[in-house]
Amino acid sequence: MPTINQLTIENFRNLTHIVSDFSERFNVCFGVNGSGKTSLLEAIYYLGLGKSFRTAQCARIVQHQHEHCRVIARITGNKTSLVGIERHQNGDRVIKHNGEFQNSMLALTRLIPIQFMSPMSYRFFHDGPKLRRSYLDWALFHVEPSFLDVWQRFQRMLKQRNSALKLQQDLMVWNTALADAATLIDRMRSNLIPLLETNCFQQLQFLLPHFEFTLRYQRGWPQETELLSLLKSHRLRDQQLGYTFYGPQRADVQLFCNAIPVQDILSQGQQKLAAYALHLALGTLLQQTTDVSPVYLIDDLPSELDANSRFKITQTLNSLGAQVFITGIAREDLIDFLPFKQTRLFHVEHGNLA
Repeated sequence: MPTINQLTIENFRNLTHIVSDFSERFNVCFGVNGSGKTSLLEAIYYLGLGKSFRTAQCARIVQHQHEHCRVIARITGNKTSLVGIERHQNGDRVIKHNGEFQNSMLALTRLIPIQFMSPMSYRFFHDGPKLRRSYLDWALFHVEPSFLDVWQRFQRMLKQRNSALKLQQDLMVWNTALADAATLIDRMRSNLIPLLETNCFQQLQFLLPHFEFTLRYQRGWPQETELLSLLKSHRLRDQQLGYTFYGPQRADVQLFCNAIPVQDILSQGQQKLAAYALHLALGTLLQQTTDVSPVYLIDDLPSELDANSRFKITQTLNSLGAQVFITGIAREDLIDFLPFKQTRLFHVEHGNLA
């Protein structure tokens, strides 16, 4: 499995210059608030996805009074790779894989699958369906080779149809192409759900054993109707809206507990556990289908979780054999349940690791 063996970070938020080796299993970073723990996770996340989990304005990750930041990693697994990403204040981005410039994040994203969890993970159930669609599509990107091509084709057709709607142009050619790509996306998502359910329910039963859960997938248009016929019959309404109403861009997947949406029945701490279960299930599915495990980034693990919940989460992560980066304020809250010989401890202070 690919793991981050060494990481170099320069001018990334309050991390001025860090070069450090990491365990291929558990890496625990502790320190006071503002010390740079979350920035370390953010740097790894940015390396793997080309975006931040904190802000949509990525220029903010560049340290004040510097022109650019840089994250470089040596990845070990079946073979060793050197990858890096550099972000400039003016928005320019430089991506390299084994010394070769890359036009996109594709190579890095495939090489370093990332699963991020934090005290805000409960928002998965509260925020709009876009976040939950990306949850499904992350899995499909990594396990279904044809998904990316189909998804990009659908996005192009959707953009073209929306433009034609605003210009009052003929829609027939876009309707057919859009419906074809949309049907393929729905088929891949629908096929994924049963596989995902098995792992989800296993994790949920372990973390929240006193509840009964169901996972419901809504494809974005009525189940009994073909999308092409809807696109034709709703042309006038779509023109009034200025965009395409039906399609996989409106899909959703929701978790129910005892037939009630989890956000309406579980406490915030329990919702966080449920969200963790979904992320762990996704990583398990990836490992089962590709023999690759994601790198898990867990920010402030002790927050709102009792000792028993922390034990269960670390026990699951240990059984997966994955590389994990965990942060928290107090050392003793983080290490009690971790395998000593496979764990490295880092004290983070003023943007430095020790």
